[in-house]
Amino acid sequence: MKFHQLILVLNIAFPTEVAAQAEPERNDHLTCFKIKDPLKLEDAVVDMIANPAQEEFTLRNCELKQNKGAFRMCIPSTKKVLQGVADPTLGGLVQAYDPNRCLQNDFLCYQVKCDTNKPKPRTVIDQFNQEGKVRRVRFQKTKI
Repeated sequence: MKFHQLILVLNIAFPTEVAAQAEPERNDHLTCFKIKDPLKLEDAVVDMIANPAQEEFTLRNCELKQNKGAFRMCIPSTKKVLQGVADPTLGGLVQAYDPNRCLQNDFLCYQVKCDTNKPKPRTVIDQFNQEGKVRRVRFQKTKI
């Protein structure tokens, strides 16, 4: 079995004050924090089915580690670049903002063991790469 991280949707309400904003919240990023969770899990097994365009990232038969709680909490957020250059269209490859990609819930991350092997190395590009160069990334042991 391979170790992975599991991010599960956390549907809880946090009391917050809503401030008037000049721009709509896009919430197309995650801001994550390490946490200490008093909950100790019992037996749980899940499959994480990736979107059809990225099926190679599907994880099967993932066992959440017993007697462990979540180790990270991720909050939907909007990124604002304050310094440097960032092209959210990736040189015109994607729309700068797609409301269908918005995140609406908080996420908790758990350590799991899955039967699925890690994905093969992949070519990526991001908006902070000013030259538009692609690079290969290799996947390591993941937590979901």
